[in-house]
Amino acid sequence: MGTEQHGMTRRRLMTTAGAATVGVVAAGLPAGPAAAAPNDTHLLIGTPTSPAKLLHKLRQPNELWIPSPEWGDVYAVAKSPYPSGIVDVAGAMVGNQMHTVSAQHSQIAHAVRTEGGGWTVFNNISGFGAGNPAENRRVCAAGAAGNLHLAVLAWDGGVFHTIRKSADWLWTPLTRVPGWGSTNFTDIAAGGGSDGYFHLFALQGTQVLHRVRDPHTGIWSTPGSPGSATGSSGTAIAAGRAGNEVHAAVVTDAGLSHVVRYLSGSWSDVNLLQRIPDIDDVGAAGTPNGEFHVTIVGTESGVSGIQYWVKHRVRRADQSWTGFATLDFLRATRAAMAG
Repeated sequence: MGTEQHGMTRRRLMTTAGAATVGVVAAGLPAGPAAAAPNDTHLLIGTPTSPAKLLHKLRQPNELWIPSPEWGDVYAVAKSPYPSGIVDVAGAMVGNQMHTVSAQHSQIAHAVRTEGGGWTVFNNISGFGAGNPAENRRVCAAGAAGNLHLAVLAWDGGVFHTIRKSADWLWTPLTRVPGWGSTNFTDIAAGGGSDGYFHLFALQGTQVLHRVRDPHTGIWSTPGSPGSATGSSGTAIAAGRAGNEVHAAVVTDAGLSHVVRYLSGSWSDVNLLQRIPDIDDVGAAGTPNGEFHVTIVGTESGVSGIQYWVKHRVRRADQSWTGFATLDFLRATRAAMAG
């Protein structure tokens, strides 16, 4: 698999868009935000509030966030499928559209942000052929050769996979990934490319696992691993394609680590990037110009008590990193990016 084109977009997912695009735009999500340019990145944040909220920002190549300092309220526009809570959320690009998946324990819903900035309503993917695992734990998605691939980590440890076909918007049935029918994974991440290869990552303890689905045969490769992240326990993993490289960000009790899969199929070391305690989740996305974006959500203790935060940083094409910039101090439990 060393010479295929890779592409990855984090946890983040896509599903059906059978309904017409919603023209109404919620407060804080400006009407007709700029159509997604090739190097734009999308950020999705899930909150534990009641009712739950799914928030969105678009980052342009000039480093401006839209809207700012507000957030777009996706559920207000695309009709919240789960007002009681969010188990996980994912985002991924298929062409010029950003697909969003919102998962609850027993349901998975999908909506699309169109090129013009409008949103379709959320639809339950089980009604479009996918079916649904008994209990959802984590979801991830990626575009591959114009189709949307979705993977689900169920509470029984099984990893499931389905494809949303762009030709008819229907889903293939969710089926267990061979060899991963029962696991002790804590999280999964996915990526795809124009060649149709779908890359699936999993976090087992602190070890990063990886395998590829061949688009011609549907056969999955034998699991491989670039190594383990620093720490004693792993929490979350996210990934994204930056140019022709695939990057992954890994959260453990030691902090945030980073690894690169090169076009040749070889790997960098899994390097500890920064020691940050109490990270709840990570989202990531790469862009065609070679940038890799990482967003983390978490908490820290201060003089006035617990403080919540959302932080973002970028690995530039020259391999240098920006520092973390705090985007907000809101409470969030889930993060996803798409680029």
